[in-house]
Amino acid sequence: MSKKRILLTFFSFAILFQGFYALAQEARARYELLNLIRKEKFDKI
Repeated sequence: MSKKRILLTFFSFAILFQGFYALAQEARARYELLNLIRKEKFDKI
C-alpha cells in the first residue's frame, strides 16, 4: 500500500469515529434529560 492510501484510510476511520462519538454523546444527553424529567415528575406525585 502506498503512504497516501494508508493516510487516507487512517483519516477516514478518524472521521467516522468522531461521527459515532458525537451520536453517542447526543443519545446519552437525551437519555439523561428524559431521566431527569421522569424523576421530577414522580417527585411531585
